[in-house]
Amino acid sequence: MPTLTSSRRSRVMRVATVIGLTMALAIPAMAAADTGTGGISILPASSRGATITVAPTATLTAGVLVTLRVSVVCDPLVNEWDPSAPPSEAGFVEGGGGQVIQSAKKAIAAGSGELYGRTVVCDGRTVNAFNIPITSQTVPFRKGDAVAGASLGICDLNCSGFASAASGPTVIKLVATK
Repeated sequence: MPTLTSSRRSRVMRVATVIGLTMALAIPAMAAADTGTGGISILPASSRGATITVAPTATLTAGVLVTLRVSVVCDPLVNEWDPSAPPSEAGFVEGGGGQVIQSAKKAIAAGSGELYGRTVVCDGRTVNAFNIPITSQTVPFRKGDAVAGASLGICDLNCSGFASAASGPTVIKLVATK
């Protein structure tokens, strides 16, 4: 087995030290990058038989609660188990919610809220409006611009027909409640 000379041993130690320092600095940086928004992200815009739109303003209460207004329009729900069955115009929100992310000085204010079980009319014309309560999960929100998004999945009454939508990121204004 060959032995390391003093200069080689020194070089190996320097390389090992650089690798160790790089890992020691990289791991916390990756964790900080991953948790800056508290794990909250906004889905890209998408549509499968439905659309969802975020209102341009949302109300802010006490810095920690944002009430996000969304509008949903969905097409009649086709029975995926029996395509010959007539489409259903009666549905409910199987799952979904909203997210708000805002720059707050040297931090990121971010929060999310859920939207489940609400009934919807899926006739391709009716605007189904909902308020989604969103609580801050990081630092408080403040009045001003923020980025919001919402998404949902809709089932007919026996979940044999399905539609989904995501608004994508939308710039909104947070206004204080009076």
